[in-house]
Amino acid sequence: MAPRKPVIAIAGGGDMSKYLVEEIAADGTFEAVVLTSTASKAAWFQSNPAVVAVRGTDYSTQSLVAVLDEFNAFVMYALWISWDSDVYVKTHNQIIDACIKSKNCKKYHGSELLGDV
Repeated sequence: MAPRKPVIAIAGGGDMSKYLVEEIAADGTFEAVVLTSTASKAAWFQSNPAVVAVRGTDYSTQSLVAVLDEFNAFVMYALWISWDSDVYVKTHNQIIDACIKSKNCKKYHGSELLGDV
C-alpha cells in the first residue's frame, strides 16, 4: 500500500467545499476528508479521487476530533455556514477546539467570507 498523502479536513459540504476539493485534486499533493451534516451531499464528494472519505458529523468537538484523528488531518478548513450568528460562532469554536485537541491538526482556516460574526 502506498503511503497516504497528507490529509486536509473540510468542514461543510457546500459549493465552496467543492471548489476546494477540485483544487486539491488538481494539485495532487493532498487528499481530503469532507465533514457534512447532510448525507445527500456525499455523492459528489465520493466521486472525486482526492476525497478519501465523507463523514457525517454533528459538529461537536468530540465528533470532529474523532475524524481528524482517524485520518491524521493536519489542517481544517471550516467552510460551514449558518445564518444564525450564535450557532455560527459556537460551531466554529467547536471546530477550533477540535483542532487543538486532535493529535495532528494544528492549522485552522475559518470561513470568514461565509458568515456574519
